[in-house]
Amino acid sequence: MAAPIKTKKIKKVPEGRGIIHGKFSFNNTVLRLTKENGDALGKTISAGSIGFKNTKKATLYAAQKTAEEIIKMAAEYGVNNLELQVRGIGAGRNAVIEKILESQLLNVEALADRTPIPYGGCRPRKKPRK
Repeated sequence: MAAPIKTKKIKKVPEGRGIIHGKFSFNNTVLRLTKENGDALGKTISAGSIGFKNTKKATLYAAQKTAEEIIKMAAEYGVNNLELQVRGIGAGRNAVIEKILESQLLNVEALADRTPIPYGGCRPRKKPRK
């Protein structure tokens, strides 16, 4: 007789507050749900982990499906009020933001753009001699 499979019980987040971190590249969309202090809840969800492969990971449809999964995960953990932090300029960025904002389950309190901006740059070419 096989032993029963143990499933980990999901603990609800106190006060129902959390952060969704989104990384949007030209190749993939990666979302992670964390507590306010940054501790991860569950696992990272990406278009690749849902089942999309190769260039299909970069589509708007894959980004929307990823957003739906993160919304379900937030509901499981009891997260209602959250902050949305986005990073990068991928194709699915606007699709994910709209999907999360129009969700009935979530109340987005803040939207922060954490895209790194380069400064400084390369050294200029030396001037030619005459």
